[in-house]
Amino acid sequence: MALAFGISAYSLMEGVYLPEDLGKLALRLGYTDLVLVDRGLHGFPRMREAAEKLGLRLHVGCRLPLSDGEVYVLPIDLGGYAEMNRALTDIAHGRSWTWPDRCILLADRWGVALMLRDQAPATELVMILIGGGGWQVAQRARAEGIGVAGPQVLRFLKSEGLAIHKTKRAIAMNAMLQDLKPKDYWEPRLAAKTCTAWEQALSEEVNEGTRRLETQLCGWTLPWGRWVLPNPPNLLPGQDVAEQLWAEAREGISRRYGAVGHIRSVG
Repeated sequence: MALAFGISAYSLMEGVYLPEDLGKLALRLGYTDLVLVDRGLHGFPRMREAAEKLGLRLHVGCRLPLSDGEVYVLPIDLGGYAEMNRALTDIAHGRSWTWPDRCILLADRWGVALMLRDQAPATELVMILIGGGGWQVAQRARAEGIGVAGPQVLRFLKSEGLAIHKTKRAIAMNAMLQDLKPKDYWEPRLAAKTCTAWEQALSEEVNEGTRRLETQLCGWTLPWGRWVLPNPPNLLPGQDVAEQLWAEAREGISRRYGAVGHIRSVG
């Protein structure tokens, strides 16, 4: 098994690859498992269809902002998936998100990792994401009681991909390309590498953390519903179409957000 994270074009004004191209890139680089870590779940249906065709194992995840960094949120079961959706909904409505239970959270920098550690219900749910070496960071993490993992984050492969990303960032910031600062866009050193080259650049401690993380993510499967058609083929004779669709919507809401109160139909 070999695990990577991936950012798709569904991370608006940032990502480069469409989901199907991201999946092909992951396989080309030698990965068997991919976590889609966009800023929402909009690209997941398309990524799932592509992964099935490509024979790539797909895991669900996302990125949430915290302080001056980002947190990679990885559900470890269906309850965690519901909690992750609650956090995404809070962000969409302009609210601060709270710790999503049943999820592993990876910080992209030290300050964020320490904030997470202080909030975590269990220390093993907090890790720091390490890329390229990471010997000193891993040593400090060990002293602070924070886990480490080093899955590669697939962003772009060639300079052309980085140029597309920089153009998107300039548009998002309403700025000229020459006015962008290095902190505003991805660094050239983040170009994708093969799985073997990536792992060879990391310590065994970091690679072992990635393998443990992969095992946890592989321990569950996200149920996937049917496409809802105007005239569902599964209706029994005499069944009301609207009531059947509403029943399926209620089931989907409960699956996505977990236990919810009474859901009242409108109309």
